[in-house]
Amino acid sequence: MKWKILFHREALKDHHSLPANLKERVNSALRRLVESVSEAKELGLDIKKLKGRWEGYYRLRIGNYRVIFKIVWEEHQIRIYRIIKRGAAYK
Repeated sequence: MKWKILFHREALKDHHSLPANLKERVNSALRRLVESVSEAKELGLDIKKLKGRWEGYYRLRIGNYRVIFKIVWEEHQIRIYRIIKRGAAYK
């Protein structure tokens, strides 16, 4: 089954407001994320499990920006919740 990336409303707004060069970096990282999840291998992405309020979520680091996402294994989905600067990511 093929994996899907779904954007939460806020993440879609975040993505549209990114500068063009950063948007391309995010898109490339998300493509690699889908590959790494579907093939169960590491593709050099900086991913960490989150704690506290964001328990069960992950963050993908892209420079000073963070992509907050959740993997739904049963439905083969990666749900993107936010794409924001590091300082505002965990508030």
